[in-house]
Amino acid sequence: MKLPRWDRIYFVVFLATILAVAVYAVLVFVPLNQGSSSKPVLSGVNTLAIAVSLLPVLVTGFNLLVVPRRSAPGRSAKISLSFSTLLMYVFVVLGIWSIGIFFAPAALLMTAAAVGALLPRRKRTVIAKSV
Repeated sequence: MKLPRWDRIYFVVFLATILAVAVYAVLVFVPLNQGSSSKPVLSGVNTLAIAVSLLPVLVTGFNLLVVPRRSAPGRSAKISLSFSTLLMYVFVVLGIWSIGIFFAPAALLMTAAAVGALLPRRKRTVIAKSV
């Protein structure tokens, strides 16, 4: 199986998005407590809580549109990554006692993407092509 040739920053943002979608799916569909009447975390709440918990998925998904897939991120992508990382941490801190802690790994991956985008890159020189 051959992986696509994506930029490293796009790949980390893609992983953060996949992780945020997986956490949201677990919160909506999988019961996390044990017992006879176990229900998913977001099953009995109103639609506003479900929409608010969808916020990290939308933030990470938006960065998939902004960050270039095959090249280094530009200025707008760096700003978007930094702002999105801040939004993810605000969501995690405000929702720490309910569902915010579940999105902490996605926030860490967004931090890695934002820091990686800010680091300067050196030019690669190819001396000989491999066969």
